[in-house]
Amino acid sequence: MVKSELRVLIRPACTRFMNDCATPPPKKSTSFFSRQGMELANTYFDTWNKHDLEGLRGLFHEDVALRDWDVEKFGANEVVEANGGIFEAVPNIQIEVLKIHESTGVVSAEILVHLNNEAKDVLKVVDIIEHSDGKITAVRAYKG
Repeated sequence: MVKSELRVLIRPACTRFMNDCATPPPKKSTSFFSRQGMELANTYFDTWNKHDLEGLRGLFHEDVALRDWDVEKFGANEVVEANGGIFEAVPNIQIEVLKIHESTGVVSAEILVHLNNEAKDVLKVVDIIEHSDGKITAVRAYKG
């Protein structure tokens, strides 16, 4: 076989192969973190929106810490109590999650807190949620 004939035979296969390689199939994630934090954060926000204090308690590590622009609480009992106070003071409060990002042991979430009051107030907030062994160990909320 002559070199030019060989090129003609190889080129269609290479072209087809190269086109296939231009959009390779998605690879299995090899990132250094699991999606556990993301799932935990979504469960936290769903539970929070239900105003389910016992559900929240189940998500928190016994030594959980909460800090926002108004309060700083330590331990599951105090943090659950602080959330209960929020639900009591603002009974229609709901969180809308805009974006969630995860890193090892930490989830950050851009959220809107809808007070659902007469003034239709909405707070722009970033929550930083730390977790370990499937439990939330800290929640820090920043308003702005």
